[in-house]
Amino acid sequence: MKVSENNEQPFRRIGFIHNAMKHPDTNDLLAKALRGELKQREREVFERQLQAEMGLRQTFEEEKALEKLLSGVLDVPVASNFTSLVLQRLERETREEPTPTTPGIFRWFRFAFARVAAGLVAVSVIGLTVVHQYHKSQQAEMAENVRSFTKTASAIPSGQTPMQLFQDFETIQRLPPPARSDLDLELLVALQK
Repeated sequence: MKVSENNEQPFRRIGFIHNAMKHPDTNDLLAKALRGELKQREREVFERQLQAEMGLRQTFEEEKALEKLLSGVLDVPVASNFTSLVLQRLERETREEPTPTTPGIFRWFRFAFARVAAGLVAVSVIGLTVVHQYHKSQQAEMAENVRSFTKTASAIPSGQTPMQLFQDFETIQRLPPPARSDLDLELLVALQK
């Protein structure tokens, strides 16, 4: 059906339906005219209605054009059990594809791509969290090392340079650590006096 550019077609169609309700035989006349089965009196009534009602005239022209197109279509032989084949296929398709019952964003997880993307996002977030925690622990360890070094460097007597104090540092590092770390603090306090 053609729709006019000024969008008046739906209103004309409504008017035609309204008039067809006033004159119930209009639809019968239209069908008979398309089949070419109008008698002389019916043809005169129908032609008057066509002249009086533009919507009916337009509908008649569209129906004639449709009939002309359909008459040019080749008849294709259809299987005798065509209807049952269509219904069986419809049943099979409805069984294979259950309707989604999951609301909202979870319905996207039916697709493999969405599941893979969600998995990659989850792995990325976990990886970034682990890396962030590792850097935080490294910073805390570095701060503790600087604090320890600062305490040790503050214990240097005023006449001695840090180079003289730490010249045997590699040798000290090779020694096994003491059993308790409290001994180091006691030693440091003793050296400070």
